[in-house]
Amino acid sequence: MYFKFPYVDDISKGLITIDFEHHEIHEGNFFRGFFVQDTPNATSLIVKIQTPNSQKKIHLRPLIIVEQEATIIIYENPTSAIGGTPQTPQNANRNSLTLSTVLLSQNPVVNLVGAVQLMNIRIGSGGGTGGSFEALNETVLKLNTTYLVHVTNNNAGNSLLNVLLGWYEN
Repeated sequence: MYFKFPYVDDISKGLITIDFEHHEIHEGNFFRGFFVQDTPNATSLIVKIQTPNSQKKIHLRPLIIVEQEATIIIYENPTSAIGGTPQTPQNANRNSLTLSTVLLSQNPVVNLVGAVQLMNIRIGSGGGTGGSFEALNETVLKLNTTYLVHVTNNNAGNSLLNVLLGWYEN
């Protein structure tokens, strides 16, 4: 393979760079999971993330979008998170055959006793205003550990809850 260092645009002679996360997409190591649920008042969308028992570290950046006011809590190591609807992560490089080592499921039955809260925020405002939360920096998740993204509708009516997970593995 031919590499020219540094990468320079032939016309402008400007230096061409991409951030590491973008590089991981090209390498076939970046994955996504999408969860959408229309929920009544005081009910939740729960996404379970099970990290592998391997040397690959998971670098997570969640994006959560809600139609109405909601509370978002991310838990580490719940006592249990059983069942749920499994979802296969998608490789962001659609030409790559690499599979994710992460297991995802939607709405498992959970026991939160002893779970560590990594984040607890409220977004939107009562009376019909939604909002979004996006992690600006990644969190490197512990290996062989269960995480829950727990989004609860705080509005009097139904609300569309969206959890979009993006991560790379290396």
